[in-house]
Amino acid sequence: MADFENRSRWFKNCDSVKILNELAPGQFIYHMLIDAPSLIADRDLVKEMKITRDPKTRTVTIILTARPEFLPPNDYFLRIPYGHGQWVISSESENWVDIEFTYLNDPGNGIPPAFFNMFMAESPFRTMQNIHE
Repeated sequence: MADFENRSRWFKNCDSVKILNELAPGQFIYHMLIDAPSLIADRDLVKEMKITRDPKTRTVTIILTARPEFLPPNDYFLRIPYGHGQWVISSESENWVDIEFTYLNDPGNGIPPAFFNMFMAESPFRTMQNIHE
């Protein structure tokens, strides 16, 4: 998940990603440009990502929090003003990985989140397919 260099290849609708600041090992602030579906204007977002690993269970938790104030908005993309979520990656055996993804966002610019989510609901599934390939 922290492979920012290749993120645009496997993250659905991601046009580009740039790390803005490494706050600590496993904790970053990054800027992502999103190629939105044709009915919706393209978006950008600034997020903080914090990756932790439980040494006993080996469960990896990735917390994502929008940080729109970290970078001034630009004229070409609409800034996503709110987003918070997490990935929890765990394994009970050598042959099985459990991935849980939850995320809540506000796409901004008066678009109802439910409308935006109709287009974005498949994004985590496609992302996992792309990572697997």
